[in-house]
Amino acid sequence: MSETKKIFSEGLGAAESRGTGGYRAKNPKSTAIGKYQIVFSQWKDKIREFSGNPNLTEQDFINNPDLQDRFMEHFEKTVLSPDMDKLKKRHSLSLKARKLKDDEDIKTLLHYQGYPGAVHYLKTGKSKWPENNAPIEEYLEKARKERNMLREKSNVGDNEPKGFYIEGS
Repeated sequence: MSETKKIFSEGLGAAESRGTGGYRAKNPKSTAIGKYQIVFSQWKDKIREFSGNPNLTEQDFINNPDLQDRFMEHFEKTVLSPDMDKLKKRHSLSLKARKLKDDEDIKTLLHYQGYPGAVHYLKTGKSKWPENNAPIEEYLEKARKERNMLREKSNVGDNEPKGFYIEGS
């Protein structure tokens, strides 16, 4: 895994579960679990297929940090990145208006809200599910701070290409 991808996933994991149990985290407001707060019931078929274990349980997933990390990398590649490309094609003006600065911001929004929730946020500025989540801007800022701390620790500079960037932001 490249250092940039590692920083994205580690930053996302820290934003999602810092102080709540890391790999063993369980969201008290939703059914999201693990370091990356994956909704197992929604993704269990993909997780089971990816793991090669058709009988994998939610508890098995919680107890397997390596599987959580590998699945998050797979999820970024097969879900977040394609969804990001769709958002960039269909909602570029809204992305600029909401000050999403780069690919990492867009993928963070998609992870947090899913594609329908991301579109809703881009159109309205509001969360589709406010009862389950902190405000979106707060979450995005938290994830940015975590990524920046990781970059500082690993000496990966901001001049490393991150993809999508909106001039003037």
